[in-house]
Amino acid sequence: MRRTHGASQANAPPFIYADPAAPAVALARQRDLIARLLISIALVSIMVAVTGYAAASMAAVDMQKRDIALMIMSGASARSILVQVLMEGLILGIAGGVAGIVLVGGVAALAQAVVSFPFDLDVNVVILVLAGGAATGLLASIGPARKAASGSPALNARA
Repeated sequence: MRRTHGASQANAPPFIYADPAAPAVALARQRDLIARLLISIALVSIMVAVTGYAAASMAAVDMQKRDIALMIMSGASARSILVQVLMEGLILGIAGGVAGIVLVGGVAALAQAVVSFPFDLDVNVVILVLAGGAATGLLASIGPARKAASGSPALNARA
């Protein structure tokens, strides 16, 4: 290239070999990697939370054996017991989503005030969080709901 363009070997090369877009590409790769890492951490956290809620819901169903048996002996069908426990999980899941949105909004407002961190609450994200909360609440309630609906009222009344 030096011979073609008449540049001498004694001087520094007059050509630029670096890609001017390389820093932007590297930054985009770093952001993508960090986003994937945060999503992975969030998914693991959600799985742990669903497992914990399912265990707590199962314990709550065990504690309500007598009440459930009384409802069945009073004429409630297994389906109505199932729906009741699932609705409880749905309501608690949505409440958890609302609490998460409020918590994130507070932390974001604090970060915005302290370090001028830009924050914009997107309606689509709010809808996604509420739908995710509802789905996880229902998912965690399936096992306890099936257990509550399938129990024998006579055995549960004695417990």
